[in-house]
Amino acid sequence: MEDSYETERISVKYISESNVVVIAFKAEEVLSEEYRTSTMLAVDLLGQHKNSILIIDRSLNAKVEEADIKWARKTLFNTLVKSGCKHCFIVDPEHRIAHNAYPHRDLELRMRTTLVGSIDEALAKIGHKLEVSSEVLSMTKEEALTYMNLPADCDEERLENRFWQLSKNMRIENSDESQQKLVDLSAAYDIASGNAMKRKEVMEAREQEPKILGKTKDEWKTWFSYTWYWFVIGVVAIAICFSLIYTGFFRPDYDSAVIAVGHFQLEPSPMNTFLTETMGFSNPYINSTDVSFYNTQEQISNFQSESIATALFSANPNVVISDSQIIDYYYSNMVDLSDFYAECEQKLPAEVLDNLELVYCSEEEWYATISRYQESLGMEYEEPDHELSEEEILIGIQINNEDYIRELGFSCLWPDTEPNLVFGIYTGSEDMERSEYMLMGFLATLQAYL
Repeated sequence: MEDSYETERISVKYISESNVVVIAFKAEEVLSEEYRTSTMLAVDLLGQHKNSILIIDRSLNAKVEEADIKWARKTLFNTLVKSGCKHCFIVDPEHRIAHNAYPHRDLELRMRTTLVGSIDEALAKIGHKLEVSSEVLSMTKEEALTYMNLPADCDEERLENRFWQLSKNMRIENSDESQQKLVDLSAAYDIASGNAMKRKEVMEAREQEPKILGKTKDEWKTWFSYTWYWFVIGVVAIAICFSLIYTGFFRPDYDSAVIAVGHFQLEPSPMNTFLTETMGFSNPYINSTDVSFYNTQEQISNFQSESIATALFSANPNVVISDSQIIDYYYSNMVDLSDFYAECEQKLPAEVLDNLELVYCSEEEWYATISRYQESLGMEYEEPDHELSEEEILIGIQINNEDYIRELGFSCLWPDTEPNLVFGIYTGSEDMERSEYMLMGFLATLQAYL
C-alpha cells in the first residue's frame, strides 16, 4: 500500500517520525471521488501503522458535498474508530468552521478532538504529550461547568462560545502552562457537553450487543458498506469464469465474435439477426459493456464495467465496436486498418465511403489519454520505457447514421456527442480474413440507410 496520495485538491501522507497520518485539503472544493479515496486511504494507513492519531488540515474550509458528508457519518467515521484512531487534530487557524458542524461534532462524539492553528502545532503537541489532570478526569458534568465558570443550566450555545473564548486565549499565550490548561479545558468541555458520557454509553452498549466474529450487527453493516464493491467484482469475475468455461468446453464453437465497449447500451437481438441472416453465421458471440472512462461530459466511469471490458477481449473477437470518445483507450488492441480501407475504396460504393469517417491515433496520443485517466483517479502512472511513436494509424472507421445505429440495437448515452459507432478489428483475432469479411459487411450494410 502506498503511504501517500495527492491530487491538486487533497493529499494524504504518513509521517513516520511522528507516526501520524495527515489529510490536507489544498483547495476550497474537493471532488467526491478524491474525498472518499483519500479518507479511506487515511483509515487504511492508521490501521497499517497501528497509529491512533490523525491530523486534518481544513485551513481553507474546503467544501464537502452533502452526499459525502452523509457517507462519512454512515461509513467513514465508524471505520476510522475501528482502525484504532483515538485522537484527531483539526487545523483551523481562523476558526472559520462552526464547532457544532461537520466534522468537529462528528469526531468529538467518537474520539478526543483538539483544535490547532497549524500542522506543526499538532506535531509539536504529539511530540510533547500532555495528559489530562486527574482532577478534571474525575469531574461530573456540573463540576465541569463550574470549572468553566458556567451555571448548571447553561445551554449548548453558551457552553460552546465559552469554550472557544477560553481556548483561543490559551492558544495565543502558547506556553507550556497554557498548553496543559488547554488539554484540561478540552477534557472539561468534553464532560460538560455530554460527549464523554455519550461515548461511554455507546461503548457500554456495544459490549452488551451480541457479536458475530467480533463485530456487532451495525459494525458488519459498516464493513459491508465499505467493501461491497469487492463482492460485486468477485461475482463478476466468477460469472466471467463460468462463461469462459462454458464457452470453451460445453457450448458449440462460435463462428464469429463481436464485442462492443463504449458509452452505450446494446440490445443483442438485432446484432444476432444481422450476423446470422445477413452475414450467414450460425453461432455468433455477442457481448457488450458500458464504459465512459475520463470525460468532460460528467459521465461517471464504472470500475466494474472497465474490468468487464478488459475480460471481453479474452474472447478474441473478430470485430470491436466502440465510439469516438472511447476508441483511443483501446489503441493497443486495434489493428491498423490502412490496407483494409484501401480495399474498401475498391469495393464499396461512393455514397457509403462519403459517410464513413476515419479514426486515427498514435502511440503518443494513446499514452496521453491513458495517463490523463489515471491522473483523474489520483493514480501515479509510469513513464514509458521507450520513445513513443507519433505516427498515427487507422484504428477505426466511424459511422454517424442514427437509423443504422438504432437498427443494430445500440442506444448511445453521451449527452453532448452525436450518436456514433466506431468499428475496428482486434489485434488478437484468430482469423483475420473472417474479421475483415465481417467488418466489410457492417460497412456495406450502411447503404440501405442512406
